[in-house]
Amino acid sequence: MNQYKKSKIGKLLSFGSEHIVYSYDIDKVLKFSLIHFFYGHKKGIEWSQKELEISKKYFGDFILNTEIVISENKHYFAQLQPKIIEHHLTAKDLDNKILYQQFLKIIDGYHQMCKDRQPEIDLIGQKGIFKKCMSNIFVLNNNQLVIMDATLFNTKCPIILKPIIACLRYLVLPIQNRRINQFLTQKGNKIN
Repeated sequence: MNQYKKSKIGKLLSFGSEHIVYSYDIDKVLKFSLIHFFYGHKKGIEWSQKELEISKKYFGDFILNTEIVISENKHYFAQLQPKIIEHHLTAKDLDNKILYQQFLKIIDGYHQMCKDRQPEIDLIGQKGIFKKCMSNIFVLNNNQLVIMDATLFNTKCPIILKPIIACLRYLVLPIQNRRINQFLTQKGNKIN
């Protein structure tokens, strides 16, 4: 497992509901997961890698290139990703036929994930709960969609997280599924 260097960590970019994100080096970000922290060091790394593996199975190249890295003293781990400076997916973006086709592929992967009884991926993100967007799906300027966060609603987690994850699933998944249907209905393709 590669190491990250403390000296390359830059300013705090975001403090979300699940990640603390710092700029790293020139063109990357370093994301520390609050959820993975509660798994403990070894299990946290294992689950972080498993989330990426499951997400890549269903979403392939739509998952942003992510590497699990460890601190030089081996006490901390994080996700290293390229820095993305574009915007969250909105229904208006789906007027673009190329983006719409990619969105359909993502939703097919999401439905297959649910059918296979895997923990669902969080596509809507924190901002998407309050705004009409999918804030964990970014639109790049080359007409490419990318899922920047492979967080799964896994209820097989440490006991301290169980009520939190269960509550999030109960509250967030219906909003996420409604938002997906809103985006598809706007295009005349509602999926149940």
